[in-house]
Parts: sequence; C-alpha cells; structure tokens
Amino acid sequence: MIRLLCAGVGGMGGGDANEALKTGDFKAVGGVDVSEAVRKRFGDEKKCPVFADFHTALATVKADAVLVDAAGHSENDEP
Repeated sequence: MIRLLCAGVGGMGGGDANEALKTGDFKAVGGVDVSEAVRKRFGDEKKCPVFADFHTALATVKADAVLVDAAGHSENDEP
C-alpha cells in the first residue's frame, strides 16, 4: 500500500485523487487545499488529516508519494 499525500483535492484534483485511491494501491494519508470547505470534505471522506499548507503537510505525514493536482495560481495573484 502506497501512502499518498494529495495536494489540490477540489474539482479535478479531488477526482484524480479518487481515481488513484479506488485502485486499491494507495491510501490517503493527507490532503492539502486552499479551500477550508474542500479540506473538510476530503478529510471527512478519506479519514485523514488535511492542511492548508503543503510544507506543513510534508513535515507532518509520512507519505511515499505525492499527487500534485493544483493550479499554479489563485484569484489573489497579480495578473
């Protein structure tokens, strides 16, 4: 079983995480997202800790792999 940290778990990221997890080869050990609501949903569904900060997640959970499925920007970024 591969311990998977999922970064970006809303929308497409959540779908990609679900696809990886349903193979049975992965176990979610953490989720990272900027949205509090998305984090809560992912944590409740996957029964794992969630984080707003990627570096905190990496320092906290023991993961074998990271699925990064996050945009490189946010609505707060300057154009």
